[in-house]
Amino acid sequence: HPQNKQQYRVIYMNRDGFTLLAMGFTGKKALSFKLKYIEAFNQMENSIKTQLELPTTPQGILKLVMQNVDESNQKVEELGTRLTDLELNTPVAPGDYNYISRRISQRVREVGRGYGELTQKQRGELFKDINQGVKRIAGVGSRSQLRERHYKAVVEFINDWEPSTATKTLVRQMALELEG
Repeated sequence: HPQNKQQYRVIYMNRDGFTLLAMGFTGKKALSFKLKYIEAFNQMENSIKTQLELPTTPQGILKLVMQNVDESNQKVEELGTRLTDLELNTPVAPGDYNYISRRISQRVREVGRGYGELTQKQRGELFKDINQGVKRIAGVGSRSQLRERHYKAVVEFINDWEPSTATKTLVRQMALELEG
């Protein structure tokens, strides 16, 4: 020891070693320790027994199996619901979104050929018409809100799209204004 230069033995011991040593002590405090130790051991034993109590009768085993099946079914149902929710709310993949945008532009050009050379304003009216239709078909406020579940219906709509009578009339009126 640095203070008095004496040497002392150091004994390292784990909890089991300490318990073994303490069980050999006598006196009031030692007796109290031993009784608390025994009480804790008994509580632990009871806890383990109640956790591991398995039924022994066929009916008890069947009941336990059915409880586990019910719990498993509930978990599968919850996962199914979450998966369906994910599928329904997955945004359109960037590649699919780009395809929709390109296809809209192509379709506007295809339809626009029937009107001759279009001005920017006329093309804008056609784009407004087709985009409003896409939003209505998908039930969204903007194209950026499209989901995977909308993709097929939106592409079919674009392929079949024809401008509304009002849009056709506006485009023709704009053409007449340019001529006149």
